[in-house]
Order: sequence, then structure tokens, then C-alpha cells
Amino acid sequence: MDQKSSTPSTAKEKLGLFVLWLPYAFLVNRFWFVSDDAFISFRYAVNWANGHGPRYNLGEHVPVEGYSNFLWVALNALLELMGADLTFWPLLFSFACGSVLIGRVFFTLRRQLEMSLPVSFTATLLLSCSPPFAAWSTGGLETTPYALLMFLTFEALFLRRQGPEPTAAGFFGLAMALIRVEGIYWAILLAALAAASLLLRSKRDFRPILLYLGTVLTGYAIYWSWRYAYYQDLFSNTVYVKTEISAAFLERGLDYVLVQHLTFLPLLLNLPALVYALRRNRLAVGLPTAAMASGMVGYSILVGGDFMTMGRFLIPGLAFNAVLFGWMLSDLGRRPGPRRQVTTAAALAVITAGILPAWDIHPVPESFREKFHFRLNFTEYHSEYEMWEFQKLNEKMRGITGRALKAYAEPADSVVLGAIGAIGYYSEAFVIDRCGLVTRKIGNMARPGTTGSPGHDRCVPWKSLIQEEPDIPSFTLLPGSDIPGYVDRRIIDDWSPGTETRLSSRYAPDFVPVRDEENHTPDQYLFVIRKIREGQNPDAVWKEVHERARQLEGTGPGED
Repeated sequence: MDQKSSTPSTAKEKLGLFVLWLPYAFLVNRFWFVSDDAFISFRYAVNWANGHGPRYNLGEHVPVEGYSNFLWVALNALLELMGADLTFWPLLFSFACGSVLIGRVFFTLRRQLEMSLPVSFTATLLLSCSPPFAAWSTGGLETTPYALLMFLTFEALFLRRQGPEPTAAGFFGLAMALIRVEGIYWAILLAALAAASLLLRSKRDFRPILLYLGTVLTGYAIYWSWRYAYYQDLFSNTVYVKTEISAAFLERGLDYVLVQHLTFLPLLLNLPALVYALRRNRLAVGLPTAAMASGMVGYSILVGGDFMTMGRFLIPGLAFNAVLFGWMLSDLGRRPGPRRQVTTAAALAVITAGILPAWDIHPVPESFREKFHFRLNFTEYHSEYEMWEFQKLNEKMRGITGRALKAYAEPADSVVLGAIGAIGYYSEAFVIDRCGLVTRKIGNMARPGTTGSPGHDRCVPWKSLIQEEPDIPSFTLLPGSDIPGYVDRRIIDDWSPGTETRLSSRYAPDFVPVRDEENHTPDQYLFVIRKIREGQNPDAVWKEVHERARQLEGTGPGED
């Protein structure tokens, strides 16, 4: 680690980095999408930019911190102030962060860790050819910027020629602490690992580490004081709603990790690579690197996994995985001859196997992967590629639904939602959140200890929220030909037993055709259950609904 990192890049290095970037850019383009959850951050950002503060629902009530990525929300609020399209520019920014991270990993291996050009190139391929890394370089969430900030903090603490650089580390570490709710814990862990690294080098000057830690904690204390005064809660509401320490959560988290490793095989290289990281001659850097790579796996298990596609929680560990892989390649290929060639060929084969799931091709059979099915809201196992397709289509359909709801609902209407992302963003309605993310007291209605889809364990049925007097407790998109059957049933199968007469006097169905430029399904209607307005006669409302529904009997696409 004596070689200066400021050495000008050679032509071969520049060419190598460009070649590394090409498959990454290709995969990013292939997986370009906006996840539904990103629209939660977008709605907070829009309200903040419009002068209401970072809050989801407008009103006089104490706002609820239903996001876990403050700095990302702030960045999106700035983009909104500039008039930028939040469904494009945050994704482009995230892609840029991913490109920078690939460059930083490559030059870390090549310069600071003094690996050969072929080894540095091959190890970085592990990152640039990773479908999960590419997928979450879009998605609309903070995943890739968070991964970049974590690696930059690590680099400033462990890989600088002159020793820890507290100013740079403090800046990146504070940003890391602010961009993810758990970032502060990783920042503190990095300080502890930096102290251990100094001891392993027989050094006792902890002043740079203390300066780094002081910068992070001081900045975070200022932020925390503001957020506590604003939200009046110790932690983000996501912590209360989405986390729990239990055997069921740990089992599901383990299944989550196993599915990701069996889908994206390069992740399996972590275990053998740890042996090479912990060799005595590199222990001062190898131990912290191994701790960060393994820590992401441990964190994913601890929080019970994640509903979304392609191992989002494992992404920040991929850069550290590449460093571990580089050490393993260097040691295995140290001797010239067949051993080096076999090592290189095996490495490229594993990386190639890791790309195949981008086309839903899997070396490990589904019959084995499905044994670790963790998305318990689905009765059947779905591959990570199928989940990406589902999320992409879901965002589109929820966008159509949200815009239809905005056109239908009154500005003051309250709506019950389970998925509060795109529908909440486009409808701009006051949302009563079934999962309690932005409606604090609902999160306490569901009993802890139950497991379902990761992050959605505490959702309650919409019919349980009738006591909240929502204006629109339920809605869906339906073909016009299906509506008469729904109205005739009066959705009684969805009402609580014994409440038919009482609810029929307060709520009634309604339906309107969907007019949306992205809706290419003919004869599509927004079907809602809505509160009967004050002054309206319930019998008259129901009679009108039945008359309108009979007009749709026998209609099909294009016949309305």
C-alpha cells in the first residue's frame, strides 16, 4: 500500500475501466425501472419543495416519518424545486453513483492494494456485471448512492497512503448516516474497525479516528435534534413498523439471503474469499473488509429480508466482495502457468453464471431455490427476475390507478391504501395507511410476531379501518363487464360479518371510466367503495348505482 494513489491513469487502465463500464451500462438500461416504494420518498420531497415540510399527509397533525432515507428525500426535494422529473433524474443520479463506485473499486484494487491489472479488472467485473447492482442503480431509491458513500468512507479510513483521512471520512460518513436510517450504526462500526486496524499495525494514534467519529456524531446529533422536534419520535416510523427481533424474522431473513446467493452465484465466493482476506500480511485491511462484506449478510438476516427484487439489502456489500475476490485471485494466481489460467477461467465462469439471471436463466434449479421461499404473501415462489417484472408492471398500473383516483376523488377525501407509493403520489389523497407506515396508530393495531411479506408484516385488512371513517376505504380497476356482478354482491364478502345493513347506509359502490394516456386496456373502470355524502339518501344512491351498472351488462372491450 505504498504506491501513490495519485499516479496518472495509464491508457490500459482507462481502457479497462471503459470496458468494465459497458456491461454495467447495458444492464442498467435493461433493468431501468422505478419501484413503487420510491414514490413514498417522492411524495415527501414534493411536499417539502412546496413549503409543507417533509411530510406525507398534509394537515395540522404531527407529521410521521415514514421514510428511511432523509438525505435522499432532501435531494429529491431539491430536484423538485428545480422542476426536474422525479421519475428520471434521481435514477440518472443513482446510475452516475454506480459508475463512480465501479471506478473507485477498480483503482482501489489497482493502486492502493497494488493488484495486477488483470486481477483488478476481473475482480471489478464482479461488480459491473452484477444484475442486482445494475437493477438498483435505478429503482428510484437511495441504494447505490448509499453503497458509494459507504465505500468512500471505508476508503478514507483504511486505504489512504498517509493513514486515515478524518476530514474526507467524516464528510462521507455523515452523508452515509443521513441517507439510510441504519447508516449511523455502520459509521460507528467503521470507527471501531479503524481503531482495530491501527492496533493491528501497532499504531496508537487514534486522533484521526476520534476526529472522524466526532464529525459524524456532531452532524448527526444536529440532524437528530431537528427530526425529533419535527416528528416527535425517537426513531423513524419505519423502524417500528418494519423491524422485530424474532425467530420467524431471522428464519425469513436467512431464506432471503440463501435465495439471493443461489440466484446470483458470485455471492457464494464470499466465504472462501474470507480466508484470503484474513491472512496475516493483510489483516489490518482484510479484517475490516471482511467485516463489511459479511456484515451486509448479517444485517439482511437480522431485519428479516426485503420484499423487493434482487437482494437490495446486499448491494452495499458488493464493492467489498470485489476486494475480497481480488485478494483471492491474486493469491491463487500468484504462480505462473496452468494454475493462473485455470483460476482466471474459473473466475470468468462464475461471473458469467452471475449474469444469466438477468435473462431469468438459472444454474441452480428452481426446485431447489423455492425451498427458501421468503415472500410469504405469494403462495408460489417467483424468481428475482419475475419479481422485477412484477414490480415494473405494478408501478405502471398503480400510476394509472393513482391518476384515476385523483381525477375522481374530492381534494379532502381520505383513502385507505396498503401500497402507498405510486397511488399515493399521483392521487395526492390523504392516505390512511393499512401498514402503518405514515399512519402511526395503525402500526400498533397489528399484532407483532406474525410474518408475511418482508416489510409488510403489520398490515391490517381494509375493513378493519372502517372505524376511521375513510371516504374511500376500497377501490380497484375493473373491466366494465365485471361491474354489475360486483355491485349486485354489494361487496358483502369484503364487509365484516353483521355489518351489512349498517355499512350499506354509509357506503356505496361507484365507478368511473379510466381516462389515462398510459392505460391501453379498453373498457377499464375505477371501481370504488365510497362514503355516501351528507344529504344523500342511501336508497337513492344504491338505486342509481344499480341502474348505471345494468347499462354495462353484456358490454365487452370497446362496446361501452
